Amino acid sequence: MIYNFDFTTHDELELLEETIEERVDSINIDSSSVENLELNDPFSEFNQSEYHTILFKEDSDKVFSDEWNDEYVKLPCSQSNFEDKHQSLWPKICDSLTKLKKEIEDSSDVINFGAQLFAAVNDYNSTIQNFDNLSLLFQEINLIDEIFDKENILKNVMPKVIDLALKLPELIQKKIPILKSGKTHSISITQEQCACLLANAFFCTFPSQRNLETLPFINFDRLFMKSDQPSDITNLEKLKCILHYFKRIIEKLDSKPETISYVTYCRISNPNVKNAHFLKSKKKIRVPIISNCSRIEECKGALQLDFASKLIGSNVLSTGCVQEEIRFSICPEFIVSMVFTESLDDDECVIIRGAERFSSYNGYDESFKWTGDFVDNTERDKFNRIMTDVLAIDPLFFEDPLEQYREDTLWREVKKCYVGFSLKSRYNLDDDNLPRIATGNWGCGAFNGNKELKFLIQIIVASEVNRDLVYYTFDNKETCKNMIRIIDIIQKNSLEVGQVYRILNRYCHKVQKFLNKSGNLSPTVQFKDFIISFFNLKKNDSLVDYFDHHSKKN
Repeated sequence: MIYNFDFTTHDELELLEETIEERVDSINIDSSSVENLELNDPFSEFNQSEYHTILFKEDSDKVFSDEWNDEYVKLPCSQSNFEDKHQSLWPKICDSLTKLKKEIEDSSDVINFGAQLFAAVNDYNSTIQNFDNLSLLFQEINLIDEIFDKENILKNVMPKVIDLALKLPELIQKKIPILKSGKTHSISITQEQCACLLANAFFCTFPSQRNLETLPFINFDRLFMKSDQPSDITNLEKLKCILHYFKRIIEKLDSKPETISYVTYCRISNPNVKNAHFLKSKKKIRVPIISNCSRIEECKGALQLDFASKLIGSNVLSTGCVQEEIRFSICPEFIVSMVFTESLDDDECVIIRGAERFSSYNGYDESFKWTGDFVDNTERDKFNRIMTDVLAIDPLFFEDPLEQYREDTLWREVKKCYVGFSLKSRYNLDDDNLPRIATGNWGCGAFNGNKELKFLIQIIVASEVNRDLVYYTFDNKETCKNMIRIIDIIQKNSLEVGQVYRILNRYCHKVQKFLNKSGNLSPTVQFKDFIISFFNLKKNDSLVDYFDHHSKKN
């Protein structure tokens, strides 16, 4: 619900002494959307093509297809995954994990699992340091956690997870392409194949030859390590999510194989977005829904945002526990994207359909806690995929928060949102009936973005692509109130996308002028005061006239 607020009179702020040159008339508008995915739509059909790799079709290679280069995933079972003596490492992995399985089945003590796993993994992966956090997990669970089904997970589930990991050559017979920078491509796999890849990551079998500058770290050893940092506690909770996922997926494979579905991972590259498209836009700002409760993942039917890292999911297996890391923990099939997704460029995004949620939780960051099972009753498509579409777009990190008030960084964030928001994941819908976007404080918090600025960026882009926005403020009442005030002013003035975008550009120009002159920022051009100037207009004031007045005056 949108509320109206009264605005009291304050001295007008001298914010816009100088305007940017209106350069849009000399620029041609290029409204090109993403590379034509409609002809190669990965969401409506499973058709193998140069744009879409299907890993489960009957026409898949009958024998494991091996590639060992930077175009494809370097799998643990590859004949090129050598030891020092140029012998394949896979037989040794199989032998070590088979022995571990027998030890688990013969042991009566769950507390020793961390040490047993470390010894097994160290036999084929000498880069690991310690699994003390995993050991602590089973000690802690043994003492206080009655919800977590430790005995069943260790005795009945973990041996089957080992079996699943060792089925890799059987389950993944096709080469898995890397979703490369600058290319639009999709990969569709089964939930069983997802679980197999995750089982191998859990047992740290992926080779160290991955290019970690462009691909996320995928083995779980960092999650197992104890570092005496606050993240150790949240890593325990993330591990509970992962182990619970394995319990649930093994139950599915054993007793309800007909419920196993598919997950599609799609990387989009769209270099065609132009600044002029927004500077000239006459579209009216659409009024968002602002919610102070609930969560993005609870907005069914929406295109749900993942506040992604440039290396997608890169902190979920180490120290992070904020929006992206939590989402990947409760829906571990998102972690599979880390196996094959290169770092994102400024004009790229990833959309994932079909990842199932398995865990409930509460808290955020250091207060994050796994709280038990979650049954995902989301509607399914004709392929039995969960109809949850998650859009991963990465905001810029600002070591100096003032860097976000530059015209080029403003445009980068607008472009990043546009690449994702403009994507049609359901081609049977016309432009007036696209799913809403569920989002929140994208790029704020640890990324040092300004909440009000990121809010304005997201609403102008959503309006430009004819989509409604649901904005979650995560129980922050002050943020909720500020967003409502901004929308009230925009509504009162019937502002257009181009007007708001030009206002933001003018503000950035003003900030850079002050910084270039003095190296620091005058209080009169701080963004909070810029927003206050929005808030303090009288009901009969025109925001457009206000800014025009200050531009002419200077």
